[in-house]
Order: sequence, then structure tokens, then C-alpha cells
Amino acid sequence: MPTKPAKPRAKTPMKLDEIARRIDSHLRGFYAHGNPLQMWSPCGTGGSFAMYSGGSKIALLYVSYQGPSYLTKAEAIAYLEALDGGYVGRHFYCPAVVKVREAKVRR
Repeated sequence: MPTKPAKPRAKTPMKLDEIARRIDSHLRGFYAHGNPLQMWSPCGTGGSFAMYSGGSKIALLYVSYQGPSYLTKAEAIAYLEALDGGYVGRHFYCPAVVKVREAKVRR
């Protein structure tokens, strides 16, 4: 009797804390390997570049004395996908994040 092919599993949506951890991992990698973004380690050494503390946004901190900027979940996913795809840069200039923000403004 032939077996049925397995059904593809539906992707489970990422939670904000997981997105923040993955963005933080990318930014730490940049910092550790030559620091192309000219970041200072936030909160001294060992601080986080991306963090989630509840609510609906992720805080990004590139330079400790400037304070964080915030990404919505859609913006954070766009930034993470760009980083996974090889983008090296801050979210301000990321074409994927800019596109999400522009789409939000047009509504």
C-alpha cells in the first residue's frame, strides 16, 4: 500500500524575543569582526544591540549614549531577513525596512 507524502508543516510565526535575539546575533557578529557599522558596545561590554522587553516593538541600540530606536514586528522581520540575506548596515538605511515604513505611511 503506497504511503501518502508528508504534509508540509506550516511555519510558526517568530516571536519578538526570538527576532531580537537573531538581530542581536548579527549585530554582535559585525561588532566582533571589524565593526563595519562603527558601533560602540552598548552598556559597556557585553550589552545587547537588540532587545525585547515586552510590548510590541524591538529596541535597537547601536551607540550607548544615543539611546535606542524601535522597530515594529514587521520592520524587525524585514531587517532580519535582510541581515540573513547578507545586508550589512543599520536598519535606518535598509531598503526592506524603508519599504515597510513607506507602505505603512501610504495606508
